[in-house]
Amino acid sequence: MFRIEANAQGVPSSRITNVAKASSTGGEVDLTWVATPALTIRGSVGYTDATYEDYSQCGQNSAGLLIDCTDNRLTNAPEWTGNLNVTYSRPLTEGLSLIVNGEWSYRGDVYYDVFNNDTALQDGFSMFNANIGLADPSGRWSATLWGTNLADEEYITIAVQGFGGNTIHTLGNPRQYGVRLAARF
Repeated sequence: MFRIEANAQGVPSSRITNVAKASSTGGEVDLTWVATPALTIRGSVGYTDATYEDYSQCGQNSAGLLIDCTDNRLTNAPEWTGNLNVTYSRPLTEGLSLIVNGEWSYRGDVYYDVFNNDTALQDGFSMFNANIGLADPSGRWSATLWGTNLADEEYITIAVQGFGGNTIHTLGNPRQYGVRLAARF
Protein backbone atom coordinates (compact mmCIF):
# COMPACT_ATOMS: atom_id res chain seq x y z
CA MET A 1 0.00 0.00 0.00
CA PHE A 2 1.37 3.42 -0.94
CA ARG A 3 0.34 6.63 0.84
CA ILE A 4 1.38 10.29 0.51
CA GLU A 5 1.12 12.49 3.60
CA ALA A 6 2.12 16.02 4.59
CA ASN A 7 4.42 16.48 7.56
CA ALA A 8 4.05 19.25 10.17
CA GLN A 9 5.71 21.76 7.82
CA GLY A 10 3.25 20.89 5.02
CA VAL A 11 5.88 19.07 2.96
CA PRO A 12 4.61 15.93 1.23
CA SER A 13 6.18 12.65 2.28
CA SER A 14 5.43 9.14 1.14
CA ARG A 15 5.04 5.94 3.07
CA ILE A 16 4.78 2.34 1.98
CA THR A 17 3.12 -0.13 4.31
CA ASN A 18 2.34 -3.82 4.09
CA VAL A 19 -1.12 -5.23 4.56
CA ALA A 20 -0.76 -8.32 6.74
CA LYS A 21 -3.79 -10.06 5.21
CA ALA A 22 -6.53 -9.19 2.73
CA SER A 23 -9.11 -11.33 1.00
CA SER A 24 -11.18 -10.98 -2.13
CA THR A 25 -13.81 -13.54 -3.07
CA GLY A 26 -16.70 -13.34 -5.45
CA GLY A 27 -18.01 -14.33 -8.82
CA GLU A 28 -19.31 -13.08 -12.12
CA VAL A 29 -21.94 -14.32 -14.53
CA ASP A 30 -21.88 -13.31 -18.21
CA LEU A 31 -24.71 -14.11 -20.61
CA THR A 32 -25.11 -13.56 -24.34
CA TRP A 33 -28.40 -14.08 -26.13
CA VAL A 34 -28.64 -13.89 -29.90
CA ALA A 35 -32.37 -13.13 -29.98
CA THR A 36 -32.49 -12.81 -33.78
CA PRO A 37 -29.80 -12.64 -36.46
CA ALA A 38 -30.00 -8.83 -36.07
CA LEU A 39 -30.37 -8.51 -32.26
CA THR A 40 -27.79 -9.52 -29.64
CA ILE A 41 -28.21 -8.92 -25.91
CA ARG A 42 -25.29 -9.28 -23.51
CA GLY A 43 -25.28 -8.87 -19.76
CA SER A 44 -23.21 -9.55 -16.71
CA VAL A 45 -23.38 -9.19 -12.96
CA GLY A 46 -20.48 -9.46 -10.55
CA TYR A 47 -20.15 -9.68 -6.78
CA THR A 48 -16.95 -9.18 -4.77
CA ASP A 49 -16.37 -9.38 -1.02
CA ALA A 50 -12.97 -7.69 -0.66
CA THR A 51 -11.72 -6.72 2.82
CA TYR A 52 -8.58 -6.15 4.81
CA GLU A 53 -8.54 -9.09 7.21
CA ASP A 54 -5.53 -7.83 9.17
CA TYR A 55 -4.40 -4.24 8.72
CA SER A 56 -3.99 -2.96 12.26
CA GLN A 57 -1.52 -0.16 11.49
CA CYS A 58 -2.82 1.53 8.35
CA GLY A 59 -2.08 5.08 9.49
CA GLN A 60 -2.16 7.59 12.32
CA ASN A 61 -4.83 10.05 13.40
CA SER A 62 -4.11 13.70 14.25
CA ALA A 63 -3.22 12.70 17.85
CA GLY A 64 -0.59 10.28 16.55
CA LEU A 65 -2.56 7.17 17.52
CA LEU A 66 -2.49 4.18 15.17
CA ILE A 67 -5.57 3.52 13.08
CA ASP A 68 -6.86 -0.03 12.58
CA CYS A 69 -8.33 -0.70 9.11
CA THR A 70 -9.09 -4.38 9.75
CA ASP A 71 -12.46 -5.37 8.19
CA ASN A 72 -12.52 -2.27 5.94
CA ARG A 73 -13.33 -2.74 2.27
CA LEU A 74 -10.37 -2.83 -0.10
CA THR A 75 -9.86 0.34 -2.09
CA ASN A 76 -11.38 0.55 -5.57
CA ALA A 77 -13.33 -2.70 -5.06
CA PRO A 78 -17.09 -2.36 -5.60
CA GLU A 79 -19.26 -5.04 -4.05
CA TRP A 80 -21.60 -5.16 -7.09
CA THR A 81 -21.06 -4.47 -10.78
CA GLY A 82 -23.29 -5.09 -13.76
CA ASN A 83 -23.90 -4.23 -17.37
CA LEU A 84 -26.40 -4.75 -20.15
CA ASN A 85 -25.58 -4.26 -23.82
CA VAL A 86 -28.08 -4.41 -26.70
CA THR A 87 -26.87 -4.38 -30.32
CA TYR A 88 -29.09 -4.27 -33.37
CA SER A 89 -27.41 -4.70 -36.75
CA ARG A 90 -29.05 -5.28 -40.11
CA PRO A 91 -28.31 -4.67 -43.76
CA LEU A 92 -30.14 -1.73 -45.33
CA THR A 93 -28.83 -2.42 -48.83
CA GLU A 94 -26.25 -4.78 -50.28
CA GLY A 95 -23.43 -2.34 -49.43
CA LEU A 96 -24.81 -0.62 -46.31
CA SER A 97 -25.59 -1.86 -42.78
CA LEU A 98 -27.26 -0.10 -39.85
CA ILE A 99 -25.78 -0.69 -36.38
CA VAL A 100 -27.49 0.56 -33.19
CA ASN A 101 -26.01 -0.09 -29.76
CA GLY A 102 -27.11 0.82 -26.23
CA GLU A 103 -25.22 0.06 -23.04
CA TRP A 104 -26.02 0.39 -19.33
CA SER A 105 -23.39 -0.26 -16.67
CA TYR A 106 -23.47 -0.14 -12.88
CA ARG A 107 -20.64 0.13 -10.39
CA GLY A 108 -21.40 -0.17 -6.67
CA ASP A 109 -19.96 1.90 -3.82
CA VAL A 110 -16.17 2.31 -3.95
CA TYR A 111 -13.79 3.62 -1.31
CA TYR A 112 -10.63 5.30 -2.55
CA ASP A 113 -8.80 5.14 0.77
CA VAL A 114 -7.96 2.35 3.21
CA PHE A 115 -9.76 4.16 6.05
CA ASN A 116 -13.15 3.91 4.26
CA ASN A 117 -13.76 7.61 4.90
CA ASP A 118 -17.02 8.99 3.52
CA THR A 119 -15.05 11.81 1.87
CA ALA A 120 -13.26 9.19 -0.26
CA LEU A 121 -16.44 7.26 -1.12
CA GLN A 122 -18.04 7.12 -4.55
CA ASP A 123 -21.63 5.96 -4.17
CA GLY A 124 -22.86 3.38 -6.66
CA PHE A 125 -23.92 4.81 -10.00
CA SER A 126 -25.16 3.88 -13.44
CA MET A 127 -23.81 4.96 -16.81
CA PHE A 128 -25.61 4.98 -20.17
CA ASN A 129 -23.81 4.96 -23.54
CA ALA A 130 -25.20 4.61 -27.06
CA ASN A 131 -24.25 4.80 -30.71
CA ILE A 132 -25.86 4.53 -34.12
CA GLY A 133 -24.00 4.12 -37.34
CA LEU A 134 -23.74 3.01 -40.92
CA ALA A 135 -21.10 0.59 -42.13
CA ASP A 136 -19.90 -1.34 -45.11
CA PRO A 137 -20.80 -4.99 -44.31
CA SER A 138 -17.23 -6.04 -45.22
CA GLY A 139 -15.86 -3.71 -42.52
CA ARG A 140 -13.95 -1.40 -44.89
CA TRP A 141 -15.59 1.79 -43.57
CA SER A 142 -18.05 3.06 -40.96
CA ALA A 143 -19.62 6.31 -39.76
CA THR A 144 -20.96 6.38 -36.21
CA LEU A 145 -22.73 8.95 -34.02
CA TRP A 146 -21.80 8.10 -30.42
CA GLY A 147 -22.53 9.33 -26.91
CA THR A 148 -21.14 8.36 -23.50
CA ASN A 149 -22.42 9.13 -20.00
CA LEU A 150 -25.68 10.27 -21.58
CA ALA A 151 -27.32 11.02 -18.20
CA ASP A 152 -24.29 13.25 -17.39
CA GLU A 153 -23.66 11.38 -14.13
CA GLU A 154 -21.06 13.07 -11.93
CA TYR A 155 -18.71 10.52 -10.40
CA ILE A 156 -15.21 10.40 -8.97
CA THR A 157 -12.41 8.16 -10.23
CA ILE A 158 -9.77 9.04 -7.62
CA ALA A 159 -9.89 10.54 -4.13
CA VAL A 160 -6.71 11.35 -2.22
CA GLN A 161 -6.03 12.98 1.11
CA GLY A 162 -4.72 16.48 0.48
CA PHE A 163 -3.03 19.00 2.72
CA GLY A 164 -4.91 20.08 5.83
CA GLY A 165 -7.10 16.98 5.81
CA ASN A 166 -8.98 17.96 2.64
CA THR A 167 -9.89 15.25 0.16
CA ILE A 168 -9.09 15.94 -3.48
CA HIS A 169 -11.35 14.27 -6.07
CA THR A 170 -10.71 13.60 -9.72
CA LEU A 171 -13.99 13.49 -11.63
CA GLY A 172 -14.82 11.05 -14.40
CA ASN A 173 -15.72 12.19 -17.89
CA PRO A 174 -18.97 14.16 -18.27
CA ARG A 175 -21.46 13.53 -21.10
CA GLN A 176 -19.56 13.31 -24.36
CA TYR A 177 -20.72 12.79 -27.92
CA GLY A 178 -19.28 12.89 -31.39
CA VAL A 179 -18.94 11.34 -34.78
CA ARG A 180 -16.44 8.60 -35.59
CA LEU A 181 -15.36 7.97 -39.18
CA ALA A 182 -13.26 4.89 -39.83
CA ALA A 183 -11.69 3.36 -42.90
CA ARG A 184 -9.60 0.21 -43.32
CA PHE A 185 -7.23 -0.16 -46.23
